[in-house]
Amino acid sequence: VLVVDSHAVLDSPIMRERLVTLMGLLSGIDDSADLYVISSFDPVNPVLITSNAKESLMKNIFGLVNDMSDDFSTNASLVDALNESHSLIKASKSTGRVYFVTGSSNKTDFSRLSRHLMPIVAHHLEEGIKIDGVTLSKTSNSEISFLNTLTEKSGGKVFKLASGIGFRQFADAIITQKNEHEQGIDKILTKIAKQGEVLQSRLHI
Repeated sequence: VLVVDSHAVLDSPIMRERLVTLMGLLSGIDDSADLYVISSFDPVNPVLITSNAKESLMKNIFGLVNDMSDDFSTNASLVDALNESHSLIKASKSTGRVYFVTGSSNKTDFSRLSRHLMPIVAHHLEEGIKIDGVTLSKTSNSEISFLNTLTEKSGGKVFKLASGIGFRQFADAIITQKNEHEQGIDKILTKIAKQGEVLQSRLHI
């Protein structure tokens, strides 16, 4: 589940593109899993992204991000969005993971937000749901402090995706989590190459 701090992430075209890349990457790594996106603009209506229709996947992702950017709601609620992610995973009765996606923004008061989110993070921890922090911009001190607190409490990690290197490290970590006996993207690519197969993918960054 992606919980998106929409005000922060949609502040610039670059961060919108990075959000698209993040969703495409997660969908491509594991197309057997459901990927939900919860925008702080509309926290009670999660959007399900599936990879069943490969040709329309990226079109649907672009459409979702454009819909977010067209919504100038002042009632953004990250508290409700994170709470919805807990309810969503608990209702599915399956193992889930939450990616809290944000960026540097003067519209987000991270110190105040941290106080409101901690009780919800505790509920995630009780259910064994880990929360990873994802930033799509160059981080401010307040943002990184907030993400560190959020992830330490839930057993997750912080990923900085303001560069191609950051995306590679993120992909490496996700693939390693999914394949405990593998050691990241290089091992998987080597294994495929030895089998004489070809892996081709396009990422828009």
